[in-house]
Amino acid sequence: MIEQFEEAEKRILREALRLGYEVGFSGLDESAGWIRARYTRLVSEALPLGIAQNVIEKYKAGKEFGKRNRLFSSLPSDSGILNHKGKIQGIATPTTIVESSLPKGVSVARVPVKDAIQAVANMIRLAQGSEILMDRVSTVISNVADIHDRLAELKPDEGDRASVLTEGLTILSDIGWLESYDIVDIDVEHRSVRIDAVSQIARAVGTSSEPVCRPICIALESIGNKLFNQPVIVAERSCISQGDEKCRFIFFPRPQSD
Repeated sequence: MIEQFEEAEKRILREALRLGYEVGFSGLDESAGWIRARYTRLVSEALPLGIAQNVIEKYKAGKEFGKRNRLFSSLPSDSGILNHKGKIQGIATPTTIVESSLPKGVSVARVPVKDAIQAVANMIRLAQGSEILMDRVSTVISNVADIHDRLAELKPDEGDRASVLTEGLTILSDIGWLESYDIVDIDVEHRSVRIDAVSQIARAVGTSSEPVCRPICIALESIGNKLFNQPVIVAERSCISQGDEKCRFIFFPRPQSD
């Protein structure tokens, strides 16, 4: 069992290093959906093992190493710098460099717009021919819009972050997504928060082999952005649908393009 844990830790840290290197070397926009999804998955896998912070640090180290290699590779071959030593084993060097077209400080979407439109289109196709299903699709979209409107009212307050978080969680309770919640701790320096909550979504879903409160995670990310005035990602570590007493949500820094 110990060996399995050790192998899992090595794999997760290795993947975080590789992802960071790929982002750093290629100059990729970290707001891209696939990057964010891989980063979130790695940190989520790391949480039960207690190595989430290690994953974040490995990702950053890999990104910095990739950026250095990108700078070196752009220099003339006779500069002598191209013969630098040190490669991350198992990482293929990307052949293209993709620069972000977005200016720094601009808020970006969680997923590519085309993907979002296609997902909505697929939902509508599935619901066509069923008045009940089409009504459910409209209900979901309307509910998300209501939540967005309420959360947009939140104002950052660096002097009283706890009140910002409490206000946001109260909104989620008012709209019926959370029955109750407890703020376990807030770590401003690491943009980390732990929340235990009774999720009405989990109760409605029933038994599941994996966490089901992704909609709540996304709403909490919006709250976290206001809380720290910087982007965060939220993962669900335990879930009522899996038999846990409460759902636990963990905030951690979202990778940002430099």
